[in-house]
Amino acid sequence: MSTTRNIVELPAGGTILDILDAAGVDVPALANAHLFIDDWYVPRAKWHCVRPRPGRTIALSIVPGGGGGGKNPLRVILQIALIAAVAAFAGPLGATFATQFGVTATVGTALAGAAIGLAGSLLINAIAPPAAPKFDRLSAERDSPTYSIAGGSNALRPWGPVPLLLGQHRVFPPYAAQPYTEVEGDDQFWRALFLIGYGPVAIEELKIGETPIEDFQDVAVEIREGYPTDPPRALFT
Repeated sequence: MSTTRNIVELPAGGTILDILDAAGVDVPALANAHLFIDDWYVPRAKWHCVRPRPGRTIALSIVPGGGGGGKNPLRVILQIALIAAVAAFAGPLGATFATQFGVTATVGTALAGAAIGLAGSLLINAIAPPAAPKFDRLSAERDSPTYSIAGGSNALRPWGPVPLLLGQHRVFPPYAAQPYTEVEGDDQFWRALFLIGYGPVAIEELKIGETPIEDFQDVAVEIREGYPTDPPRALFT
């Protein structure tokens, strides 16, 4: 393992996944990665929706997987041997494949390598099958030491129809845009934009679930009823 530290400066505005992608990070390969924004730990499940504010520092640490991961040493050895076998025999067999199938030597070598790799993988799975997943580790009964804001259950319908309200209704509005989370120090802010319908509409009695929104602390709300004189949005950008 390497202890090299790479520092990259990127423009703000994207989610954590966007930033990692722009930095050239192979996210699917990060099996044992931990990410912090300043001193705040961000769970991997939130990387797609958390947008760091300008000036924040993202620290991504990749640690080696320790014992207990269910890895079979024999399987690892066989996989290394398979790589060596492909490198050793793909070239000589490539000429045979090229003659037999009437293709170039390069294509023949590729076909030979694929055949050796497939046969070797099947043999390895038969001799040393991969470990079965331990579902008890995925149990929801275990408490998480990390607290974060979860989004609502409102629907997101890109390119869907705009609701048309006639009369008085109790509505469960869809999102007008993808909600996102911002982090500022130890605080996190969830921002969402909802679509009530064609305006003008009169909006009253806002609730989160069955609880009036006035019963919650530190909640900021902007209402735009759809008049030409409505000011621009300030809470959701």
